[in-house]
Amino acid sequence: IWLTAGSTQHKFNHATIKNATVGILMDYNDEEATPTLTLTNTQIHNSAAINLWGKTAHILAENSVFGTAGQSSFIGNIGGNYQFTHCTFANYWNKGFRTTPAVILSDYAALSDGTNFIQPLSKATFDNCIIAGNQLVEFIVEQEGTAPLNFNLNHTAVQFESSNTEIINNPFFDWNDTTLYNQIIRNGTPAFVLSNENDLRISQKSDFIAKGDETVGATVPIDLAGKFRTEKPDIGAYQHVIVED
Repeated sequence: IWLTAGSTQHKFNHATIKNATVGILMDYNDEEATPTLTLTNTQIHNSAAINLWGKTAHILAENSVFGTAGQSSFIGNIGGNYQFTHCTFANYWNKGFRTTPAVILSDYAALSDGTNFIQPLSKATFDNCIIAGNQLVEFIVEQEGTAPLNFNLNHTAVQFESSNTEIINNPFFDWNDTTLYNQIIRNGTPAFVLSNENDLRISQKSDFIAKGDETVGATVPIDLAGKFRTEKPDIGAYQHVIVED
């Protein structure tokens, strides 16, 4: 689904989009204060390339799942404004070799002449979210411009395990910087019910139970499956379920 530049006020609720090349491409925004694209209780799975792609877009997503894809579950490039609340990004692509992380934020796009078109990242927030997958690094931030990239992970789980000194020394991955990372869980165990089949509910063995920000949870009190969130909510789109061995 390609939402082209100039289009506005798109809303998807209780939608399932699957088996695409790109699930949704939101191309630019209308410069208004309200999101150009709003996703609630929505799932995008099994895209050959990208599930959700924002190019200088303004996207708000709640209680939504961005699952397996051949490249990334979500890419926000050439800047943009993104707000994700109680969302699950989980890429367990097994139909070929994947080199790109589940979530990518960047301020540029490469042009055919070898130069880059640059636009600052206005904002990207991940509140009570899960970023996971079957690679060691599933979250990356890339910068070519000089303007600050404004992003924040709050009470969010992120899969990130690297011995690459260039990555380790990158200030974007200073896990002690509370302006970027607040109460995150790094390299925890999601214990999804059936990740290879895009059943991304977490089970009773998950490390993400009752780890959410209570204030954030109160703004989205019912999960994607219709269950009420507790005072100490689980992170991700779903409250956990009990799964028998």
